[in-house]
Amino acid sequence: MVSCPICETQNHSRYLNRTRQYIFILVALTVFLFFWKLGSLTFVDEDEAMYAQVAQEMLNRGDWVYPHLNGVYWVDKPPLVPWAIAISFKTLGRNEFSIRLWHSVVALMGVLITYLVGKQLFGEKAGFFSGLILASSLQYFYQARITLCDIPLTFFITLSLYLFLLLVKSRNPFFFYLSIISMAAATLSKGPVGAVLPVSVIILYLIFVREKLFEKKFLFHILMGAGLFLCIVGPWFYLQVLRYGKEFIQRYFFYKHFARFIHPIDVPVSTTKPDPFYSYFFIILAGFLPWSGVMLQGTGSLIKKLLKERKPEEVFTLIWAGVIFLFFSIAGMKVPRYIMPIYPALAIISGRFFLQSEDSQSGTPEKDRRWLSFLLSFILAPFLLLIVIFAKRHFESDVLLYLPVLKPSLIILGAGMGIGSILFFLPDRRIVFVSFLIAGVLSYSSLIFYSNRYFNHLRVSKRFAGVINKLLKPEDRIVDYRPPNPEPSLIFYTNHPVDFIGDEDTLTSLLRSGTRVFCVVPGIQLPALKEKIKIQILDETAGRALVVNRL
Repeated sequence: MVSCPICETQNHSRYLNRTRQYIFILVALTVFLFFWKLGSLTFVDEDEAMYAQVAQEMLNRGDWVYPHLNGVYWVDKPPLVPWAIAISFKTLGRNEFSIRLWHSVVALMGVLITYLVGKQLFGEKAGFFSGLILASSLQYFYQARITLCDIPLTFFITLSLYLFLLLVKSRNPFFFYLSIISMAAATLSKGPVGAVLPVSVIILYLIFVREKLFEKKFLFHILMGAGLFLCIVGPWFYLQVLRYGKEFIQRYFFYKHFARFIHPIDVPVSTTKPDPFYSYFFIILAGFLPWSGVMLQGTGSLIKKLLKERKPEEVFTLIWAGVIFLFFSIAGMKVPRYIMPIYPALAIISGRFFLQSEDSQSGTPEKDRRWLSFLLSFILAPFLLLIVIFAKRHFESDVLLYLPVLKPSLIILGAGMGIGSILFFLPDRRIVFVSFLIAGVLSYSSLIFYSNRYFNHLRVSKRFAGVINKLLKPEDRIVDYRPPNPEPSLIFYTNHPVDFIGDEDTLTSLLRSGTRVFCVVPGIQLPALKEKIKIQILDETAGRALVVNRL
């Protein structure tokens, strides 16, 4: 057969146009979801304020090597996230937008790299579906707008696995070393887990498919890769050990990683019983909405197919998801955002399922449609219940204050899932996909809108800091008395050390001293405090009060 250069050129041109369209849609969607009103919300998670304050103290002290929080040496996490925030402060100023901008860009890149991995494994359309699913999944959307270390960790792990796939395809060692660099960046984002997870996935995959990583010079490349990894991550860790020695080793490696892995820490004593092994199953069901039912069906379909035939791309995807799920499920301490590195794999599994449904001439069998519709309907009611339980546990008596923020979003998401479960009986899967996507986008748009309208009024730190900063002098003290949790946001917004005090006698003694003290107290404690000492109330809101012992 004679080849047709013109036809090949036209096909290539159509392919490039389709690729550009897919990337444009993915970028447009993520820019809207991740960047709209990004800097208008105060800190939602106090850990975000913690990273911001660590970055601020790097700039205040001129020390980018030894992190501090509230004037105390801080080794909870490696320095990559505080470094990024500090650079952002230097270029964009000190505000919520500069804290989050770079992080949301990384989240956007995570969507694009998921598209590329899905494209590499199951084709371009599957990659496109996967990127859309990831961007519109509840947990990923939420984390993309809050600067923590989990999105960078997820991105660099996913990138390292994508580079490994390119290595397998091309046999070019260059991709191996790029993958190592990405693992090092993941390690500097959150710790050893950044290397442990991708290395475990790669080793298990190579064992299952019986494939060699390198045809020649295997040991040479492994040693060079290990050396490259240590050259990137080693200096910071070495400098910490050199200055702080045993303190750093015990606190960082033993307490913050090993001890936290086997048992809950940094939580009230009454809740230190290890979380159940199956906890992350339900966390993922809630966090992967509105695609949870599709993900379950897609995972079941993938496992069923692998029992009959082991295709390398399907083996890789299942090992990727399985390793991360088992690793964090074994851990004693379970926090919803810790499982984030599994989300790109689940998005690809779901994207593959939609692609197969669309490409199948007969469509999904009737019994599978009924089963999937049941899954979606079954998940909806528990999801709403989980939100209420979560709210009651974390917001306690203030839960009603948060309903204006949550209720519209829950109604939209619930309605969209209900409609989507019915549409699964239609032969055209594209209608189902679009309905789920629209439900997610509308729900999150509502959440962004109402959060900006109500949420800032419910968080006291920024409001109280505005009052304090008008009066604050360097010698003054700031106290946070019996906060629900330590609040680094108060340190950040005042740019001043804060004492966290839980003992009433200590607080009373400090207020009676000659030092001027600004104190944030629970509203319920205010009458008893006023009986013991003369104080002036400067502001009061959301069950908290700001008082001072003298003006």
